[in-house]
Amino acid sequence: MSGQTDPWPEYCRRLNKHYRQGHLRVLAGAGLSVDAGFPSWGQLNQALLRKYIEEDLSRDPKSRPIIQQHLDELVSELYETIGREAAADFVWNSSTRENFFEDLRRHLYEGRQLRDLSLTQVHWQLAAMNKAALFTTNFDPLLEIAHYRASGGTGEEPDLEDFRSANPPAHGTDPDPGKVYHVHGWIDPDGMCGGSFVLTESQYFELFSRQGQRPNQMLDYTLTAGGAVLILGMSLADVNLRRHLYLRSLNRISDSTEIYAVLRVHSRKLLDTYQTLHWANRGVRIIYVEDYDGIPKMLREIKFGLPANTTDPLPWMAETFRWVQERLPTGLLFTDQWQARASQILGRVVSSFRESFAIPQQETINLTLMGQIALDKITIFADTRHQNTGAEAADAATRFQLHVGQSAQGIAGNAFSKGRAIEVLDNPEVADENFTPEMKKYYTTRLRSWRSLLAMPHLETSDRLPVLVISVTSNVAQPFWTRFGEKRAEYRDEMNQALELTVRELLTISQHKSAGSP
Repeated sequence: MSGQTDPWPEYCRRLNKHYRQGHLRVLAGAGLSVDAGFPSWGQLNQALLRKYIEEDLSRDPKSRPIIQQHLDELVSELYETIGREAAADFVWNSSTRENFFEDLRRHLYEGRQLRDLSLTQVHWQLAAMNKAALFTTNFDPLLEIAHYRASGGTGEEPDLEDFRSANPPAHGTDPDPGKVYHVHGWIDPDGMCGGSFVLTESQYFELFSRQGQRPNQMLDYTLTAGGAVLILGMSLADVNLRRHLYLRSLNRISDSTEIYAVLRVHSRKLLDTYQTLHWANRGVRIIYVEDYDGIPKMLREIKFGLPANTTDPLPWMAETFRWVQERLPTGLLFTDQWQARASQILGRVVSSFRESFAIPQQETINLTLMGQIALDKITIFADTRHQNTGAEAADAATRFQLHVGQSAQGIAGNAFSKGRAIEVLDNPEVADENFTPEMKKYYTTRLRSWRSLLAMPHLETSDRLPVLVISVTSNVAQPFWTRFGEKRAEYRDEMNQALELTVRELLTISQHKSAGSP
């Protein structure tokens, strides 16, 4: 199989067709919620088991030394011995229902309320796919919150009832793309539950013996309703899903429903080759990604399609170019007044970073804002390295432009094209990807004052598209954003929010200037 070509262009073409026709269903698993601070399926089961054993042993004073010294080891060994779903079953059968669901809620949310839950770009992108139906095995409400926000909702404690369903659509009818269909039920931060709860081994056995149960009806609809199914955030280890796929292949159900599953690529190509063959026998086409950060780009390509030629702009770029022209017209950007104000705002952010993150004086920090100057090119709109006049900024914009698309140039060009943050640490030459000799010369003499760079796209429009890129550079090999330690996630969120607010402030002053305000 060494001579095989990349199947993604053909898969994307087919998925785009089904999406445009309103016949695409997405089945989302726990992997989508892990990056939002939720435990994986295995971590949740182990946490439930640990809580039960700790409480059980604490009743006997003689057992307290075991709790202190050997609890983690005991939990791990018992979990491995009886199995994942059996661990939850053990706790389920040893607790009251009220205590079990309270422990489940506590381990899922760790004290967070709806207003505290964060959405990943995958959730936002799925909510933007308004012609796709969403099914999930997750207990959390993240997909519903994404739908609520995408529909204009701004409340911190939204009523999500209108955005979820415990019942599958009837066969022969279309699913509601505005709802999230919960295959295994749900539990909210306040403890409210709904749907058909499935977590334990006994509950899975019940599904095996009673095909008419709602979770089976959900999966049956998802896998056999025609069009296509895209499975995200699942390792394909769910035993009921595997059973449905087996029965589907055993009964030789018509191939009218195309099934695709996104899996993380392994380090050994041969392993992926045989895994692909195995799932092909179950009627599943495998799409490999390096990591889950690549999924939003994949979803955008499913929605908008790929260009006919690799050198053509990506189809969504026409929409982002219109967006930039309306909000940041070149006639405004390249004026002395706008450049001075933008440089002041960016410089203020650099100062706040220095104070908030205790950046030493010897570390030089700069910010750069880039956006589309043409359909397939981005350029520098403003930065803190040079205090340009409007004419100087316009001249620089004509001298240095990065191609964006499938053959993107540089870190910022790739961050824009992929819609994801990209960093380079102590390797500035990587920024020269796809540069021409003239671009390398100009960049080296005028713009390269850094050793490390973090480029982050700013996403806007109802389709959550990259419209701008803001880059942070540092002159040290291990820049401040790599030194956050245990608070890395918290401080990176703080940093990202500050940059988001900065972009919005720049857009606000642009709107005021366009309206003729002084």
